[in-house]
Formats: sequence, structure tokens, C-alpha cells
Amino acid sequence: GFGIGMVAYLGGLMRSSATMIAPMVATITVVLPFGVAVAGGAETTGLALLGVGVALMGLLFITAGGRAGSGTRAGLLWGAASGFGYGVALAVLIGTSSASGSWPAVVQRVVACLLTAVVAVVVHSPVVPRGAVRWTALWSGVFGGLASVLYLLGIQADVLPAAVTGAMFPVVSVAIGRLVFGDSVRPVQALGLGFVLAGVAGVVVG
Repeated sequence: GFGIGMVAYLGGLMRSSATMIAPMVATITVVLPFGVAVAGGAETTGLALLGVGVALMGLLFITAGGRAGSGTRAGLLWGAASGFGYGVALAVLIGTSSASGSWPAVVQRVVACLLTAVVAVVVHSPVVPRGAVRWTALWSGVFGGLASVLYLLGIQADVLPAAVTGAMFPVVSVAIGRLVFGDSVRPVQALGLGFVLAGVAGVVVG
């Protein structure tokens, strides 16, 4: 799941903008673990359900606000694939207990690494990053692994808030895309992004 999510997310960023991809990833990554947690008997509230609905509405605003020909279709497809990958990966961790320690997260990351290496070989790309990018990739892996372990500890403590908060990471990509790469954000998309954040916050508070 993590391997598919990561490869699809980066592939989407190459073809579209973070403004289009990140909310799609965040919303699907929220809905899947949330649904699994509720189906598994986790207690929920009306506010949490309302939050999911608001996040989905925000996603509609963001996708409808994309300019024609600006990579909207590609962004939606790659974002959906990434969201399902991350969502399934995070949902699987919900069934773990504290007795399993951090091993479920470690195994997921190792499998993701192997899958990414296979994809790199198939498309004739370097398996190991070259030059200065190598250190960037190394630190990215370190923080990604740490994030997985912390997410695992979070869901073992309180599943619903952790499952939803863990899906907030794509929002950072939107901010970086706007500030660093100059991605355009239309007013309706900014409104939709606000809805997504408010919806996720509603689930956490609820």
C-alpha cells in the first residue's frame, strides 16, 4: 500500500500540481481508515460523520476549480491511486495491537522499498539516487519511517483521531507547492482546501 501510494503520489506531482493531488489523497486516506475503524466497532459521533462529509465536499470544490488542460484529469487519476494505496496501508495497521510493537510499520516500509525498486528497474530508472539527491532521499526515508511508527503508536492509543490526522500530510505538499514551486491556487480551490481541513478537524474533535 505505501509503495503504491508513494509512487502514484510522486507520479501525480510530475503530471499535475499538489493543489489538485493532495486533497484527493488526503480525503481518500481519511475515508478508508475511518470506514474500517467504524466497521470494526470504533465509537463515532455525528460531528465526525459530518467532518467526513465536509471533507468530501471540499474535494469536489478543488477538483471542479481546476483549469481545463492543466493536468486535472491526470491529477485526479494519480491522486486517487495514491489515496487508495495509502488508505489501504493505513487501514491495515488499524487491526494491530501494542503487542506487535513497530514491526507492522517496518514490514510495510520494507515492502514499499522493494516495490519501488522493482518499478524503477522496469522503467529503467536508477534504483539508488545519484549525487546530492541521495542524501535528500535518505532523510526522506528516515522521516517517512518515523512517521509510520508514530502513526502506528497513535492508532493503538486512539484509532479514529490518529487515522484521520495521519491523512493530513498531503496538505503540507500543497503549501510547499505554492510557496516553493509557485503552483497556482484558484479561490474556489482555496475554499475547497479549507473545507478539507475543517472536515478533517471535525473528525478529530468528534
